[in-house]
Amino acid sequence: MNKEEFADIYLKVAFAAILADGEIAEEEIAALKKFNENEYYLSGYDLDSQINKYQNKFIARGYIVIKTIL
Repeated sequence: MNKEEFADIYLKVAFAAILADGEIAEEEIAALKKFNENEYYLSGYDLDSQINKYQNKFIARGYIVIKTIL
């Protein structure tokens, strides 16, 4: 598995966990971003655009987006 594949899978799982309670808490997004700063496998990964993409999907589709993410 290359770095990009790892980062994509990691973010999908992390974002699905964030959505599990039905809210996108800013504290959870901040923690995800902080972790991204120090993680070799996520360096260079455009986390902000992916987070925005998944947030928009959740707003548009609700919980069904968890199935599409995973």
